[in-house]
Amino acid sequence: MQELELHLREAVEHDNTNIELYSWLGQFYLQTRQFKRLINELAVVKNHPTILQLYVSALRAQKQHQYAIELLLAEKSDNHLLLAMLYKEQGDFTSAHQQLDLQLLKSNSDAQAYWQKALLKNGLNKAHVDRLITLLEKKNATQAEQALYAYSVASYFDKQNDYERAFSFYNQGALAKKASFIHYLPAQELDELEQIEAAFSTAIKADHALDSESCPVFIVGMPRTGTTLVEQILASHSQVVGADELSDLAMACQSVLHKVRPNKPYPYWADELPKDAYKAIADSYLTLTSSFQSKRYFTDKMPLNFKAIGIILRAFPNAKIIHCKRNPLDTIWGNYRQLFGDGIRFSYDLKHLANYYLRYNKLMNHWLSLYPTHILNVEYESLVDETEPQIRRMLNFLELDFESKCLDFHRTERVVHTISNEQVKQPIFKSGIGRWRHYEFALNEVINILKKEH
Repeated sequence: MQELELHLREAVEHDNTNIELYSWLGQFYLQTRQFKRLINELAVVKNHPTILQLYVSALRAQKQHQYAIELLLAEKSDNHLLLAMLYKEQGDFTSAHQQLDLQLLKSNSDAQAYWQKALLKNGLNKAHVDRLITLLEKKNATQAEQALYAYSVASYFDKQNDYERAFSFYNQGALAKKASFIHYLPAQELDELEQIEAAFSTAIKADHALDSESCPVFIVGMPRTGTTLVEQILASHSQVVGADELSDLAMACQSVLHKVRPNKPYPYWADELPKDAYKAIADSYLTLTSSFQSKRYFTDKMPLNFKAIGIILRAFPNAKIIHCKRNPLDTIWGNYRQLFGDGIRFSYDLKHLANYYLRYNKLMNHWLSLYPTHILNVEYESLVDETEPQIRRMLNFLELDFESKCLDFHRTERVVHTISNEQVKQPIFKSGIGRWRHYEFALNEVINILKKEH
């Protein structure tokens, strides 16, 4: 990696008018999450159409959304979808709607634009849905596009309380999404969780010192369990920076493993790595997240880091872990009805999803038995019903004083990249509790799988 970076930088210095070389360097910086370097070193060519999107992507990752928007508008960019995403993450949902409408005027079959509009409150109308159903009936879109179309229609009918029709489109979308996967082995996914439990069988904790004065708070759990809400509440505190979903832990592990080269795949190298390798993982992670370390804590709400709790506590001596839980059926249904990126593949088959939930729950119970004082369980239903006591409980876990701004979390102005970015700009609402009951007619197999475990 370092050699490739050196060669690219030397090539740019040798021929500093070659836009293609700048583009390769920018793509390298994006892939290795060196956003500040990209912003600094490509500033001289940022207005070139080939570089503009790379540059804006780096600004977006650094949460410099207003500058990114101003840059796109100044260049009269017609990338309305990217502008919509920036506005949406910034909390300007009206402008996001306007940009998505412009994108659909430009291309009335843009699957991603329809899906982003469906995610917004009052996003799609009947004309949109009629068009989407026509596009689905033509069957000439890719599997990934069909999934976006179908989930968009399902979302519309769900909001119309037409749950049977909504389910038929959720099911159609899930089948299309599954069909788009290459080399996906569901059984292997379940086995991995069992293997992690076996590999991390003892409570080994980090005893080394780290240079950073800022401590990571890892917010973990199944997706759709309130992780974004918990982060928004904590990020409203004066001593916490909300960093959103970060892939930096995985990148830190990869960079260290590239040097150590263990003989076994994850998770079997857990006991093979020397102590200094775990410290190196922590050091690499803290370097990657340095822009978020202006306060006592920063949050990392990558939910699937629940699989890496053993690594986290061997690498970070003072790490705090908040585990978000929710009613099992609300969790399972919440995952099935959501169209994720390709990083989550277990959510498109209800039977597999139920079994994955059971394995996840078993692994979390294992972590809690090993590290009972390092992990705080936060139940979504309790947070909704007893908001202030639960907020005080979380702040006490972090040894922070209570601040009333945490109760008014929806007023906190910050960029939120995740699916729930519109919900966390509203006060807490109870309508998300028990939503699975609308679809109970389709969940009999899931209910039976959960019952067998008990």
